[in-house]
Amino acid sequence: PHFKYTHETVIHILTHLQDCNLYSMLVGIFTWVLLYGVNYWKKNNKTSKENKSKLLYRVLYTLSNLSSLLVLIFGSIIAYGIISSGRTFEVVGKVPAGLLTPNFAFFSFDDVIAMFPSAFIISIILFSTNWAVAKRFAVMGDYEVNATQELMASGLMNILGPLFHCAISGGGFARTAVNYGSGAKTQMSSIIS
Repeated sequence: PHFKYTHETVIHILTHLQDCNLYSMLVGIFTWVLLYGVNYWKKNNKTSKENKSKLLYRVLYTLSNLSSLLVLIFGSIIAYGIISSGRTFEVVGKVPAGLLTPNFAFFSFDDVIAMFPSAFIISIILFSTNWAVAKRFAVMGDYEVNATQELMASGLMNILGPLFHCAISGGGFARTAVNYGSGAKTQMSSIIS
């Protein structure tokens, strides 16, 4: 169910814990605790010349930068163990194989004309969001970003995406922040995260 206020959602969850899948909840708690612990360790163990010379620190620091990937791997291994032992552990359900066939049948020309003013405003807002995210992390990472390239990439994705039944794309601020905090330097990090 959907509630208007956060406290109603929390109360509903706490009063319906018996309806939860225990194993799914335990895996969720385990991964949250692991990520929180890694974040706590990183905050309390800053990089210094003394720490860099210690092998244990370098290993733990490398593992902490890979924490999102490690949590995904460990969570998957635990889920696989639970499923193979015959217990129920629903993750997503049935996912159809393959890609959807692109089509233009979901809208008419009249719909395009009617949606144009709203779509134009939404595109400006999405570009502004993308640009703000790109600019913020460019300043933090000391590199340049090209506004034209950002606009072209965002526009192309939002033109081609609906043909494959995708939602419109925006500037993934949270994902960008996680990638930046994990030390990601290239777009290859999107494959992992």
